[in-house]
Amino acid sequence: MRPTIEPAARGAVSGEVVDADAQDRYAAEPGVSYDQPVALPDNPVPVYPPALLSQALPPQAVTVTLRVNADGRVTDALPREAADAAQASFQASVRSAVLQWKFFPLVRVQPGGTPTVVTVGETSTTYPGQATRLPFSQTYRFVFSQVDGKPQVDATGNDPVR
Repeated sequence: MRPTIEPAARGAVSGEVVDADAQDRYAAEPGVSYDQPVALPDNPVPVYPPALLSQALPPQAVTVTLRVNADGRVTDALPREAADAAQASFQASVRSAVLQWKFFPLVRVQPGGTPTVVTVGETSTTYPGQATRLPFSQTYRFVFSQVDGKPQVDATGNDPVR
């Protein structure tokens, strides 16, 4: 399941999936399955930098790789491109928001044994076999734009990678 981020109160937020290279993914193992991470619905969305609204800039894209620990908390946000002065403001907005994000974690499920329960907040999932939470990275591209002078930011993420 791919994470979904709802529109912010001050404009919609838009983006696209950024797939990881094959060497950056967990390797498939016979009999082992993976339950994909899911971004929690109350994660904050980046805000269009107010000081840049009057400049009527063309759409600005910020691509960032999130490092998420086994508990589903973002521990780092690494920009994928260099930033000029305006871009730095957009990157700062993204970083400020995503460092607050939480996920139901990536879970590896191995067959056999007794069922395992994984709980995050108030959500529990029972897996048939040995379930292990895993750290992962996920890349998001946020697109900041203006429509009729109103800010918009769009975002989505990709399949998890190591």
